[in-house]
Amino acid sequence: MNAESVSSLLKQEPQRPAIVSGSIQLSRRDLDELSASIGEYLSSLGVDALSRRVALVMHEPHNMLVGIVGALRARWSFIPLSPSWPSERLAEILRRLRPKFVVCSDKTVASSSGEQDAFEA
Repeated sequence: MNAESVSSLLKQEPQRPAIVSGSIQLSRRDLDELSASIGEYLSSLGVDALSRRVALVMHEPHNMLVGIVGALRARWSFIPLSPSWPSERLAEILRRLRPKFVVCSDKTVASSSGEQDAFEA
């Protein structure tokens, strides 16, 4: 499935739920709009095709999915990482894969205080 087919699917019946996770519910329209803003931002960065890697570090599954769809829309590869992994493991993955950017949620940043070095790319 490519970015165009994902976008097309999200535009069909936009009021239908796309993500239900605990008390969080995002419609297809919500997912389309949120992922489009991430995709547009990544596309605006002007990074060459071989360097288009973004690490996604998020506690919340719905935010991870928004990030994944956004990266796909921008034609970037993505590296999904869990902030619950040991900081040494995260640091090693980031060191080896060298993403151009690391995207994380506010909750991830707050929970990583004191371990900021684990998220340096």
